Amino acid sequence: MTELIIHNHSLHGTVKVMCDLITERIKANRRPVVRKNADLRYELIACLLGSQVRVESADAALDRLCNADLLTDRRWQMTDNTFEVEVGAVLADQNTSRSQRSSYRFPKVRARQLAQMRISLQKKPLSERLPPEGHIKEIRASLVRDMPGIGPKQASMFLRNIGMSYDIAILDVHVLAFLQRLGVLPEDGVALSTLKRYEQTEVIASQYAAECGHPVGFIDWAIWITMRAAKELRV
Repeated sequence: MTELIIHNHSLHGTVKVMCDLITERIKANRRPVVRKNADLRYELIACLLGSQVRVESADAALDRLCNADLLTDRRWQMTDNTFEVEVGAVLADQNTSRSQRSSYRFPKVRARQLAQMRISLQKKPLSERLPPEGHIKEIRASLVRDMPGIGPKQASMFLRNIGMSYDIAILDVHVLAFLQRLGVLPEDGVALSTLKRYEQTEVIASQYAAECGHPVGFIDWAIWITMRAAKELRV
């Protein structure tokens, strides 16, 4: 593996310190891999709803779907034609104040994707799509291929959240901006529109993580925290 040439940057040291703290926390609180289909489905839906929206909005939308009994095993095993319409109506709910930042941006698109996901999971549940002995990147590729609305970033987040692997990267805007500031990605950005391009950038993130002595799944978490703080402080 070619060694990266890291341009000196103050945030580099902050990320390394933060990653040490994250490593200690994860080792102290290591949880078993999620295996129940209901729990797996909940995590996957949460990752889908969190795409391109604020976390507060995604969490509020998830709560509304749960309160409307649209995420239960019974509802996801049904074959009714009203599911998409009901999900869309719940996601478009305008009763919550905008000041709470919970208005959801894509109610129709997400409703359609969740309806398609329900059909796919009726044919083959998530527990059968996540073989313990499978290669993590192959599992991620299958999720991207088979799960509507799930791209590489969402699939990586899902696999991380259920405890399957810390060896894949969640390449969000904060991580990409950090790698640009280090000088290891072009300043005009990178396109992650395909899994192949995502994996090419993931190699760079993994190289940086290796040089820091941590899994890429720890480093990108540390970068996310650091860059969020840097944005608030205008560093």
